[in-house]
Amino acid sequence: MKKTFSLFALAIIILLSACNKPKLECKIISPKDGAEVPIHKDLVVIVEATDTKSSVAMVTVTLNGVTYPTTLTEPYTTTIPYQLLTLGKHTIKAVAVNHEGVQAEDIAVINIVESNAGDEDESPSFVNFANGIVPISWRTTTWVIENALGFDDLYSLRADKPTSIVTTQKTMTNPSYVEFYIRCDYGDYFDLFIDGVKAQPIGSALSTDPKWKKWVYPFEKGKRTFRWENTNGQVVYLDNITFAPAEVPEVTTNTNITNITGASATLRGEVTGHGNHPVTARGICWSTSENPTIDGNETTNGPGLGTFTNNITGLKSNTVYHARAYATNAVGTGYGEQVTFTTLEAFLPEVTTANVTNISGTAATCGGNVTNDGNSPITARGVCWSIVEEPTIHDHKTTDGTGTGSFTSQITGLTQSTTYYVRAYATNGEGTAYGTQRSFTTTTSPFATPGYYSI
Repeated sequence: MKKTFSLFALAIIILLSACNKPKLECKIISPKDGAEVPIHKDLVVIVEATDTKSSVAMVTVTLNGVTYPTTLTEPYTTTIPYQLLTLGKHTIKAVAVNHEGVQAEDIAVINIVESNAGDEDESPSFVNFANGIVPISWRTTTWVIENALGFDDLYSLRADKPTSIVTTQKTMTNPSYVEFYIRCDYGDYFDLFIDGVKAQPIGSALSTDPKWKKWVYPFEKGKRTFRWENTNGQVVYLDNITFAPAEVPEVTTNTNITNITGASATLRGEVTGHGNHPVTARGICWSTSENPTIDGNETTNGPGLGTFTNNITGLKSNTVYHARAYATNAVGTGYGEQVTFTTLEAFLPEVTTANVTNISGTAATCGGNVTNDGNSPITARGVCWSIVEEPTIHDHKTTDGTGTGSFTSQITGLTQSTTYYVRAYATNGEGTAYGTQRSFTTTTSPFATPGYYSI
């Protein structure tokens, strides 16, 4: 009887000892066993380690026998630079140790393969948190899952504490953007930080539910850390988080071409979409060949969205030109539809010479009127004079502005009692035209009444 009791007591002690033994679990969450990993990207290993009786002291990851430390808190993560990776199958081993020295481990075999176009961005199109499961890289103690309150019935993150923070890290090989929907019932108490710097949206729009807003933030290529932070203690809902490569801007060319001359024309365009990255330049490009690009002739009309107008100059008369509006961001340049126009046939300007007045011994007043620019901008006008008939701009001349219309010229530096010949002139892209020649004779004394000889 005593022997039976002793055996029973011993069994009880062993059972109690087993119940009190800490239960440590270690599991490799990413990459999965059997996964194919592109060689051109850093290998990020995420481990989940829990202990029901104690606490986790340390988690390490080994790749082919080489040990890499992880973060000190969950999710336990380590990043192995892609430069250290080689093609083929490799074994990842994760080891978790609790504060009582107990160890647990997990093993995953992966296949590192050549990169292809589909591997450039492994970020999901949408992070919907299906079935209410938050990915380990998003899990914190202050974020919980709830339905999006009627907005497409997708899952969202709900932050209801001032310190609610969720952090994730993505690698993009091209300039990209992050887009998400946000709802704050009591205001916009919500910030996004990219690489630790508070970001400003390049665009936002209301969804079908006025309480939801769509936000878009751009960022350059490379590894980026994103942190969404609830800043005011109000309930905040975050939904439909999208990471995607940015695109070239969307732009249209206005078909209404105005002010066509023999050397210029006015064209218009509109940047209707920034491609989810800021537009740094926009304008018109043109050529005598079809489908012109910014590698040829172009105007610049500042950054941003919206309409713009450009007057292009320096064109040849009676020539067919092709033009397109363009807009550029960090990804590249987008073009609008091509438009075609023909410059007018240009000819010499038409100009008349005014009467000569206020004649003195050393000066006189004349002028003219440019009545037709010859379908080419007037670049210079004035009067020219000489003591020889039919003076030209290679003789003495004044310069009195540009464009059509009348003008007045002051002729100075003349000699007393001398006959002069004067003509108005106007210059455009085709050359210089002259008005009718007029003549006048300066007075004997510079102190005589203008227009009369002194006695």
